[in-house]
Parts: sequence; C-alpha cells; structure tokens
Amino acid sequence: MKQSIEARDRKIAVLSEKLNSHLSLFDSIEKEAFSVKQAVDTVERIVSEKEEVVAGLRREMDQVSAFEKAFVERINDLENRLKNYGYEFQRKNKIISELKAQLEAAKISDCSRAQIEELQKTISAKDTVIQNLISEKEALHFEVRSLANILQKIQNAVAHMNEEDRSAVSLKLESQEECQMNTSEEDNRFAAAISGV
Repeated sequence: MKQSIEARDRKIAVLSEKLNSHLSLFDSIEKEAFSVKQAVDTVERIVSEKEEVVAGLRREMDQVSAFEKAFVERINDLENRLKNYGYEFQRKNKIISELKAQLEAAKISDCSRAQIEELQKTISAKDTVIQNLISEKEALHFEVRSLANILQKIQNAVAHMNEEDRSAVSLKLESQEECQMNTSEEDNRFAAAISGV
C-alpha cells in the first residue's frame, strides 16, 4: 500500500513537473508571439508611411506633368501664331512690292504714298511682334527643358524614396512655381505687343 502511494506520488510529481514545463513553454511561446506581433505592427506602420510618401511624390509628379503639358501647348500656340505672322509678313511685303512698282510706273499720288507708308509701318510693327514671339518661344523651350530635368529628378526620388530625394523634389517644385510666374509675365508682354499692333 505504501509503495503504491509512493509510486502514485512519483507519478504525480513527474506529471506536475511536465505540466510546469509545458506552462513555461506556453509562456515563452506567448512572449515570442507578442514580440512577433510588435515587429509586424512596426513593419506595417513603416509600410504605411512609405505608401504615403509615394502617394505624395506621385501627386507632385502629376502636377509637374501638368505644368509641362501646359508649356508644350503654349509653345505650339506661339509657333502657330509665329507662322501666321510670317504669312502676313509675306503678304504685306508683296503688297508693298506691287505698290512700289505702281509708283515707279505711274508716279502715283501723295495719297497712295501715304498708304504705302502706312503699310510699311504696319509691316514694321508686325516684324517687331514676330521677333518678340521668337524670343518668347525660345524662352518657353528653355522652360520645358527645365521641366524635363525636374521630372527626371522626381522619378529618381520615387525610385529611391529617401529624405534627400524628397527635399530635392520640394526644391524643384518651388522652381516650377517661379517658372509659372515668369510665364504670366511673358503673356502680359505678348498681349501688350498685340494690342500695340
């Protein structure tokens, strides 16, 4: 009887030891699971922050792309106007040549001379406007090249996604705002030139 009790006590002790071992193992697993969860939460937070950075850079790229599109459209418009003024210039030159020929052939009146002088003044004014358009076109080409450089730098910033690239994007966007202000000034000069003609 005594041996049976001792055997039972030993079994109980062994089972108790195993139970304590399992409980200790469960505690260890629980702590490890908590650590893993904290690590996962940290990674998710970092990923979320990176996604916000990428979204911000994409918005900035869209804005710069819109600026570039506007500049390209403006250049095309100026090229068309320049072409039209070129045609007008040729037409006026032809008229002047015809009037000069008539002047030599028939010694036209003072009134006709006044008309020729008026046409010559008009041609001179048109020529001035054409030269201004050429200058503005060259300036806009320069601005578009600057925008292309800015787009490339922003694309590099999106690829690398570090603080230095984000700072570079911010600086370039400020530069684009200055370009936009310069474009407004050029529009005012062009409008003044047209109204003067």
